[in-house]
Amino acid sequence: YGDNYIIQFFFTACPTICPASTYNIKNEIHQKFLNVDDLKILSISIAEDTPTQMIAFANKFKIDSPNWHFLTGNRNDVWMFANQLSLNAGLGSEEEGGFFHSPFLILVDKKGFIRTGIDKQDNTKLVWDATSVSDMQSFAGDLSQFLFNQNKPFKK
Repeated sequence: YGDNYIIQFFFTACPTICPASTYNIKNEIHQKFLNVDDLKILSISIAEDTPTQMIAFANKFKIDSPNWHFLTGNRNDVWMFANQLSLNAGLGSEEEGGFFHSPFLILVDKKGFIRTGIDKQDNTKLVWDATSVSDMQSFAGDLSQFLFNQNKPFKK
């Protein structure tokens, strides 16, 4: 609590989704909101990556920020957490890299509530596709509006 969090699941050896997602999050979200102190990005490994692997992954994408955290943990606990957030993760023998996970990310506010956005058809949007540049641009707009409204003084 106390910060807003963008949560994504990834693994360092992922050959497809993760590099694209990381690139898009960096360019369309992180760089635009770099100076927002109460916004953190949590990239959580589904594969029990080591700290050395996590650092190498961050360095590969030139990510050096106190607001972007690369986390890992017990694989089953991470999968359970991802699945509770409806951001599926697990073993995938058919998948490149041996794991499956969604390309989506979510926004959790300072009080721990998952926040939503609005898509182009005015439907509620629960997740954003980090592999899509247009979805990340849409998310940046939603995030900007969310942060503006969150930080407005309360009127009685």
